[in-house]
Order: sequence, then structure tokens, then C-alpha cells
Amino acid sequence: MGFAYQQAVYGAGLSHKFEFYKRSKSSYSNDTYGPWDCLDDGLANQFYDSIVLAIPSDQYLSAMKRLETYTKCFLLEKPGFASLEDFELLNEWCNHSNRKIFVLFNRRFFSSVRHLKKLVMNTDKLYARFCFDDRISFLSDYPRPNELRHWVWFNSAHVIDLMFWLFDGLFDSQSETQGSLTPIDAAQVPWHKGATIMRQQWDLGDQQVLVEADWSRDGSWCINGNADGEEFTLSPIEEFRSEKFTLKPDFSDGVKPGLKEIVESIAIADTTQFASLEYCRKLYDQICKIAHY
Repeated sequence: MGFAYQQAVYGAGLSHKFEFYKRSKSSYSNDTYGPWDCLDDGLANQFYDSIVLAIPSDQYLSAMKRLETYTKCFLLEKPGFASLEDFELLNEWCNHSNRKIFVLFNRRFFSSVRHLKKLVMNTDKLYARFCFDDRISFLSDYPRPNELRHWVWFNSAHVIDLMFWLFDGLFDSQSETQGSLTPIDAAQVPWHKGATIMRQQWDLGDQQVLVEADWSRDGSWCINGNADGEEFTLSPIEEFRSEKFTLKPDFSDGVKPGLKEIVESIAIADTTQFASLEYCRKLYDQICKIAHY
């Protein structure tokens, strides 16, 4: 992803705003795109406004402690933390003056998803189904047991975030969710000890939202439904299709949809486009309920 950001930055003509570094075994080292041998020297010289570090989530805290002398604001990749203990550490860091953390869910920047956002806001009667079946057959030898154990949180958080982002009322709705968790033989999916078939539904008056997954079979991420009588689908999520309209993926940044818009938002410090740490805590609680963790 560090390379993807680099391509998007240069494609947007913002190379003067960013510097890129990659991590060595013990420190951050220059990757020939900057004039310094270490990240700290570049920061001390105040050469740039934004930094992109492509590092694993378990190194967020150590990187923040190292860089907090130079900046008080960090943008993390989704989901931002892997456990409530991680959240408490990040939250405690934010309790000091002017410290802020935002979380990037990059699929919010897809033109197809933004089109659906407008549709949700301007449709009288809407039904939407969010499916996050993953391709289970490919995961038998997955090398990261912690991520496998919390697969919904680490990998399907994108789709579930879209559900709550598109339907703002879900977090605040007082109505109970409908539907039920229907577990099957856990031996078929031995790494998911909770419910391997999940189905939850929210009724928001003229808007109904269904989320479902079957961890015992292959599947894919998709969003589909019916808006004022017209069926639509996002499958893959990068492309919107309906009976009357098709919005193809925008790969104009040369890497992934939406990255150009992301770096432009970072460059002008438009943090309204990103998720707050508290939002992610609410999302974490909801995912734990949906996935029966």
C-alpha cells in the first residue's frame, strides 16, 4: 500500500506535500525518494507536511511515540486497532492536548459507493443487503492465526463500515435488530468458533438493512438491493449497476479506486472524510455482535 500511495501522490501532483519511507529491521530508512538517511532527520528539517508509513497495525503505537515530537495527528489504516486493549492504548494517547487519530476506510472514497450514498439519502423506500462471505477455501493454511480468529474484524470491516456509514441511523437506532444467528457445525470452519452463518436485519421505517454471511462456503463482498422499486448491485464494490444506470470503476489514479481522493483529502487536512477513533469503537462492538465474538 505504501507504493500505491506513492503512485497516487505523484499522479495527483502532490509530491511536494509527501515523503515516503519504508521500514528496515530496526528503523525507518530512506527509499531513494527523499534526501535523508532516516525519517527523524527529515522531520526535524520540516521539509514536508504529511508522512505515509506503511507498517503493520501492531507497530502503530511505537511509531506514534517516535513521531509525536513532530506531529499530533495520525491517520491509521482500517480498522485501527485489533482489540479493546489496543483501543484503550490509542485512546489514552489521544487524551493529551491536541492529539488526534483518524482511521481510513478507503472504500468510502469509491465513486460507486459515493453514488450509493446519494441514492440512500434521496430514496423514499430502500432495501439493502450487505454480504461479506469470504473465500474460505483459500484460508486453510493462513499464517496469521490472530487475524484468522477475528476475520470479520480484520477483513470484512470494510463492508460492515459501509453499512453503518451509509445508514447513519443504525448506530443510534433504538429499535432492536431482527433476525438470528444460526450456527452450523463448527468443524466445517474450525477457526470460527462462534456462528458460521450470520444474519441480522435492521428496520428503519422505509429503509431495511440486511447483513449476512455464510462462513462455510465461498463467497464475495457485495452490496445489492432495491431503491424505489429499481434493483441495484455493487459487486464488486468498485462498480455500481442498476436497471437504468452503470457506473464503472474509476482507476484514474493507476492503482486502486479512490486513492487519489484520499491523498488530496490528507493534503488539505480534510479529516471529515475519515473515521474517528470513537466511531471505530462503536463499529468494533457491532461487529462483535454480528460475528458472535
